[in-house]
Amino acid sequence: MVEQPGAAISSGNSGGPLVNAAGEIIGINSAVATSSGSVAASNIGFAIAINTAMSVVDQLTGDSV
Repeated sequence: MVEQPGAAISSGNSGGPLVNAAGEIIGINSAVATSSGSVAASNIGFAIAINTAMSVVDQLTGDSV
């Protein structure tokens, strides 16, 4: 599942952790929307939920059951 965070994501921090107010990692910043033609996108980013990301990590490391 892809979440849309409320915080701005710039191209420099795509791929970094998305944290909540308690400092817990809740997702991985994955993409930033860009403007095209008559559509103006500003500070719109998307993140992969941490549960989804950890599932992929488990599959890649062989830890999945």
